[in-house]
Amino acid sequence: MSEREEIKPIDPRLYRELIGQFATGVGVVTALLGEQQYAMTANSITSVSLAPPLVLVSFMRDSDTGRAVHKAGRFGLSILDSADGRDVARLCAGKISAEGDNQLDALPTHIGPHDLPLIDGAIECLVCSVEQIHTVGDHDVVIARTEPVPAAQGSGDPLVFFDASFWQLAQEAT
Repeated sequence: MSEREEIKPIDPRLYRELIGQFATGVGVVTALLGEQQYAMTANSITSVSLAPPLVLVSFMRDSDTGRAVHKAGRFGLSILDSADGRDVARLCAGKISAEGDNQLDALPTHIGPHDLPLIDGAIECLVCSVEQIHTVGDHDVVIARTEPVPAAQGSGDPLVFFDASFWQLAQEAT
């Protein structure tokens, strides 16, 4: 076995620019802790397993939404469409309101299973139960079991994040 060459650290700004060339879908993670609702835009969403159905979502370690998910053990995941999702994603990318206010007050939502708030008009919605949490770098990686919310299934083209901007798909590649 040969020795592995050590990888040199990369400047975080350069890494962000480089990884930004990987197009991803966009969703909103929602959580409920007591009476308080939380929301954050996420593009670090990955299917992990079909049997059982598991999804991976990455949270900045000290985010309000991440802490709420950790404590509540559940979250909603709304996959955004390109027609209305851009504004929703922008609102949920930062703090919507002052601490103590419900972060979803400014958004059209409905209550799904387990009383989880979900985004109206989303292409798909899932409710997720936390199975594992791993601390990696400055994030917590959450693996959760999913169940669909059939009544929330919408239509439309997915919202895509690429090169630090939101996009919609133009056509299928041939």
